[in-house]
Amino acid sequence: MKKTLLCAAIVTLTFGFTSCKNTKQEPANDTEQKADSTVVVEEKAEPESEYKSLDLNCLNLRGHVSEVKTYNEKTPDNIDFIAFDEQGRLYKMTTYAFEGPVVVTFKYKDSTSFDGDFVNDQEEYCRQVLERDDQHRIIFYGTKGIVYGEGCQWKTREDGGWEDSTTFTVQQFDEQGNIVKETFEGCGEGMEWCGESTYEYLETDAQGNWTKRKCIEKISEYDFGEKPGKYDKYETIEIREIKYK
Repeated sequence: MKKTLLCAAIVTLTFGFTSCKNTKQEPANDTEQKADSTVVVEEKAEPESEYKSLDLNCLNLRGHVSEVKTYNEKTPDNIDFIAFDEQGRLYKMTTYAFEGPVVVTFKYKDSTSFDGDFVNDQEEYCRQVLERDDQHRIIFYGTKGIVYGEGCQWKTREDGGWEDSTTFTVQQFDEQGNIVKETFEGCGEGMEWCGESTYEYLETDAQGNWTKRKCIEKISEYDFGEKPGKYDKYETIEIREIKYK
């Protein structure tokens, strides 16, 4: 079963208030004035917490993201890839063909449109899908589907391969809009499965996007038409490499 876990977005902005009081002071001597004139106040850069486009909001990515590569630490060659154009619209994504995962490209009609089509020189028999709802939110891309709750927050998501599909139901988010817990069920090739995944976020970048997380998965696999039996437990580390414009 192949999954790429991705999630919906909650932004928490913290405002700091500073008050000052005018006071009269004796003028400093020449030496002190010269020393004061050379003082440089270093300002710390605040993490960027804004979504720069609707698509980035839908995929819970803050800042001017251009590319994201997601993979399991143990299988770094199995990469899920997405990319965004200058307007922040999703235009490249991993999907599946007979030979395995491939990256396809969507070309928009113009710089403001959400309409367009996939370019023609793609892998034969690969799935080329980029669908939106009436609010222009992404509801299907590549082999992944999204059902939204409020705003751009995910309610359920679907992750499929060539002959299998798994539906995830989100149970809990953290304050950054990252999925903390979800349940899932799926089927493919005469088998069914169900279980639960929990996530611990280990590293984030300056924009607030996670770059490393631990996934603990409890899963039961059983023959089609039967009931779940024993649950096995797996622990994996997922990595995201994110590039910005």
